[in-house]
Amino acid sequence: MRLSLILEAKLNTQWLEKRFGVGNPSVSKIELCDPTGGWYYEWLTLLVKSIGNDEFLNEELNNNIAFW
Repeated sequence: MRLSLILEAKLNTQWLEKRFGVGNPSVSKIELCDPTGGWYYEWLTLLVKSIGNDEFLNEELNNNIAFW
């Protein structure tokens, strides 16, 4: 895999809005929950969609991701 492809893997707000829709509260919760600013957006999106809610997106999860 080329390094440029790896560097482009960091996602942004527009990507989240395509998945959830503009104005969806899950978008802002995922942004606040990811301390890296985009590296974990896809993983968090998969969790929200598989669980069916975004209640687990909180400061504790943010701290755990930052620690890990």
